[in-house]
Amino acid sequence: MRSSFLGFNIATQGLYTSKTGLDVINHNITNAANPAYSRQMVNQKASRALPGNNGKGMLGTGSEVVGIHHVRDFYLDTKYWKESTYLGEYTAKKTQLEQLESLFNEPSDSGFNTVFNDFFTSLENLNTNPGNEAYRNSVKEAAISLTGYFNTTASRLQRQQQDLNFAIKTTVEEINSIAHQIQNLNRQIYGAELDGSAANDLRDERLYLVDQLSKLVDTSAEEVTGANGKKEFIVRINEQPLVNHFSVQTLEVRPRKNQKNPEDMPDLYDVYFSTGMKIDTSHPSFRGELRGYLDLRDGNGTNGEYKGIPHYMKKLDRFVQVFAAKFNDVHEKGYDIQGNTNIEFFAGTTAMDFKVADAILQDVKKIALSSQPGQESNTEVLHQLIDLKHDQGMFELGEPGNYMEALISELGIDSKEAKMFEKNQTNLQKVVENQRKSISGVDLNEEVAYMIKYLQLYNASARMITVIDQIYDTTINRMGV
Repeated sequence: MRSSFLGFNIATQGLYTSKTGLDVINHNITNAANPAYSRQMVNQKASRALPGNNGKGMLGTGSEVVGIHHVRDFYLDTKYWKESTYLGEYTAKKTQLEQLESLFNEPSDSGFNTVFNDFFTSLENLNTNPGNEAYRNSVKEAAISLTGYFNTTASRLQRQQQDLNFAIKTTVEEINSIAHQIQNLNRQIYGAELDGSAANDLRDERLYLVDQLSKLVDTSAEEVTGANGKKEFIVRINEQPLVNHFSVQTLEVRPRKNQKNPEDMPDLYDVYFSTGMKIDTSHPSFRGELRGYLDLRDGNGTNGEYKGIPHYMKKLDRFVQVFAAKFNDVHEKGYDIQGNTNIEFFAGTTAMDFKVADAILQDVKKIALSSQPGQESNTEVLHQLIDLKHDQGMFELGEPGNYMEALISELGIDSKEAKMFEKNQTNLQKVVENQRKSISGVDLNEEVAYMIKYLQLYNASARMITVIDQIYDTTINRMGV
């Protein structure tokens, strides 16, 4: 038998349902600008019906709120994480390659073309007066500027490699920090949902952390049902568990015992899991900012590796080795003013230790120009030195200027490619992000429409209470009057 006040109960439930809907909309509106928030909706259903009198069907008892859920599309979340990982890698590479380009300082008054041309111009000037000490000093100073260019560029490359090494360490620390935050949220969510509730805000915060993690390293996440029947959240990087619900397998960096490339700075880091397993950085799934930093720090451009700092250091060293050897071969055949021969002009075998030989630095009279001793006006060797500027057989790519132009051009192409990939990936991520926002984002116009709807429902339920009150007032107090 139904209660005489069933109508009041139904209308009152309507008030509660509408009020809950308005509270949820209010929460959505105030978090519209929160990037770690997805819109929430009320789960509403008809409450349990009662049997009608004399078996005449079922009588409805109104509505009830059975839950509040946040609107997410896990497929789009997964797609977003994948695109974010590639964007993180290309952004890191674009930024670092732009810095590499600036290190070569070309074109500029102190770039390679300037100092290289100035050096050969000083030799040509010396040809006009081979015995002039001022001209000889000019050659020495121009040679110092040329070697200084390579010393400075190599030093800056080494410094950038050290900066990248520090960036790798910082990125690993950031990954660990996010992992611990996810672990802490897993505990909070687990406790908050013991009574069957949904910790929507905490879940949004957790997924936002996965968004951030996906920029740093390839990331996947899933929620599974544990042995106790409760949901457990697992995050993997490089296909290995990072967060296994309440436990975390952190990363760590360890200085290398052996250098990967001869050009490398000492004590560069390798990345390991806390279990001692080294991360396979060659695995196809290994992407993100961490991959970008590792590629630029370690890539030597051989066997399919990325062209990073070791590649360009090796190219610089190659120029120094070939050019210095060729120049010395010619210079050592000549005779200086005092009739001495077999004099080295350049010293050093790498861009870092490339320098003018001590003998020339101490006495410019030892610059050997003549093909015969005691012939100061004989500049046959000097002409051979000047001709080296356009020696087509010096390098595989031709004359020395062409070699360096090709190196700088190669770097420019790599940088341009990284910019293009970064731009394309930004557009791809925006497409997925817009798809996510169309589902999970708070649309103020939509929320206002729902607000008006719930307000009208609330007013209608309140009006129904007034009507029922009038019915009972008439039935109880006014019948028969």
